[in-house]
Amino acid sequence: MSELQEVEGSIVVSWIDSDPDRRIGRLVGTDFADSNDEWLIEGSRGPLLLLRHAGAGAGKSMRYEALADGTLYLLSDDPILSEIESEKSPFQKALEEARLHLKRSGLCGNAVLADTQAVSLFRVLQRWNLEAIVPTIEEAYFVTDLFEIAAPSTRQACSLLEQWTLSVARSSERRHETVSFGIQHASLLRAANRPDEAISVVSGFCDSRSIVIGQSPRAVLLTIRAAALMDLYERDRKPERLDEAERRLKNAWAIEGANEFLMNTYRRFDALKKAA
Repeated sequence: MSELQEVEGSIVVSWIDSDPDRRIGRLVGTDFADSNDEWLIEGSRGPLLLLRHAGAGAGKSMRYEALADGTLYLLSDDPILSEIESEKSPFQKALEEARLHLKRSGLCGNAVLADTQAVSLFRVLQRWNLEAIVPTIEEAYFVTDLFEIAAPSTRQACSLLEQWTLSVARSSERRHETVSFGIQHASLLRAANRPDEAISVVSGFCDSRSIVIGQSPRAVLLTIRAAALMDLYERDRKPERLDEAERRLKNAWAIEGANEFLMNTYRRFDALKKAA
């Protein structure tokens, strides 16, 4: 028995674009829903679709391109569906799979990624999910930036960065990347409004005698810790938070001098100190 299937309006518009004269009229009898109302497509005239409101009975017309702003409901055995599927480009198919996976995984929360971002992220995730291949550190930077679009970043994303960090730590070939992944993990925890956990991650590296940390990564870790302490200070207004943050910033400065992240964190510290 046929069931109604939801189809994104933008996909239907792409299908129509290939042959508008023949395809617009084939939508007559189809239900369409935009952000506010539900409609029945009653007819067509050139590039226009004639719609009747599902409840009030009022009618309107619109160009077929406006379907991109809503959803159409087609029977599962409607030939239009098989035509749409057969005409999809490899990128379109990858994009649909990517968006479905990201929605189900909850990694990006309600953040809306650009098409190319979604597909690129999905490819990284698939290598991890199917083959347990941890991304390169450059890919991890890219992924973390996307995860931080969600405000706050999600628990699922933080958990994934933790898994990657642990995985490279266990790898003899990639153990040297552990600190770099840990920095991304700590940064994402801050973006997830979990500064206490970010501090714990930083402490695990800085206090370890078994992990070799270069001067530049150590300065970054100290700056992250200072920023997380300021996050906590904004919650509880405990002055000792700012005192420790200042010490960590001075340590970072002594190690590496000025950089953009450190300077921005210092400016935030000065603003909090003046307002205290």
